[in-house]
Amino acid sequence: MEHDVIVRPGGDFSEVIFAYRGIKGLKVTDGGDLEVSLNEGRLIAQKPIIYQGIKGERVAVEGAYRLLKDEDGVFTYGFTVASYDHSKDLVIDPVLEYSTYLGGSALDLSTGIAVDSAGAAYVTGTTFSTDFPLMSPLQGACGGSLCTDAFIAKISDVPLPAVTLVITPDAVSVAQGTTLGYSVTATNTTASQQCFNYWEDTTLPDGSTFPPTGALFGPVRLCLNAGASQTAHLTHGVPIFAPLGSYIFNAFTGAFPIIVVAEAHFNFDVTPVGPMTNQPATSWRLLENGVRK
Repeated sequence: MEHDVIVRPGGDFSEVIFAYRGIKGLKVTDGGDLEVSLNEGRLIAQKPIIYQGIKGERVAVEGAYRLLKDEDGVFTYGFTVASYDHSKDLVIDPVLEYSTYLGGSALDLSTGIAVDSAGAAYVTGTTFSTDFPLMSPLQGACGGSLCTDAFIAKISDVPLPAVTLVITPDAVSVAQGTTLGYSVTATNTTASQQCFNYWEDTTLPDGSTFPPTGALFGPVRLCLNAGASQTAHLTHGVPIFAPLGSYIFNAFTGAFPIIVVAEAHFNFDVTPVGPMTNQPATSWRLLENGVRK
């Protein structure tokens, strides 16, 4: 299971407890990783990354896994965290050593998995999905009127597209109710065509991400020929009630939302809404007895 824990201001991180059932054991390694012992092998969750968003930047906080009681085959653990700012959100992010997704939009069942000497995983099972992901398949479509085919899928460490990303804001300070503009350039640095997704989100002054799921813009699919670049100028409206403070604008390329190949960021501040010079002067005059002055 991959998860982020967000402790809100006033919350108590010590109340965050996770439990495993059906495993052989649980331990914290000398390097601070969480090692889950299974009959088939082991699962590693790397030492948690713990941070807070302060003035638009990620500020690291020291912390570690904490093993709790082991009763009746139930293994529990939590976290220890050093001193931090209790007026801000605290994010605890354990990182799986290995994780991916496989399947389509219908029911998919996995019945077996094996790993070869190179670390590639082979998954077998049954799929009911007409859009099950394929690459050089033996059979490219469902066999019969009802899609209930067996599958064997190989999951390996495939080199990712080499794409660089540069993003430049028009300004680093924008007022509530105005527009944030920026230019973004994606470059394919390889000798062959590369196709990828592009998407964006933003880190709010409290360290949370907007939107919480999905993307602020995208994902859009781009294909660049060898050595080619593509530049675009984009804009986003800043809500009139957007929180004041320092933000981080984030842009990504890769396979949305799982794999990030390249990323770029810039900081900007949202300031109070100011006078709108393009509005008629009477729009800002005070009302007296219901009549504009």
